Amino acid sequence: MSAAIARWKVARVSSLVDAKQYVVDLLGSLEARSVVRSAQAIVEKLVLESVLPPSGVALTTMALDLPDDE
Repeated sequence: MSAAIARWKVARVSSLVDAKQYVVDLLGSLEARSVVRSAQAIVEKLVLESVLPPSGVALTTMALDLPDDE
């Protein structure tokens, strides 16, 4: 299923800095108190932990631990 079909709000940015700023702005506009994020490598590169604790937003990482294919 694509993001468009799922009716997700998708933003395209040109850099990780722009992506981080988009997330910070979005959280501010929603007055978010908590965030659940994936453990994907690209999200790890955003280092959201560096901007969220000062703003009072709780950050939780969610990951699915799949068994290795053998």
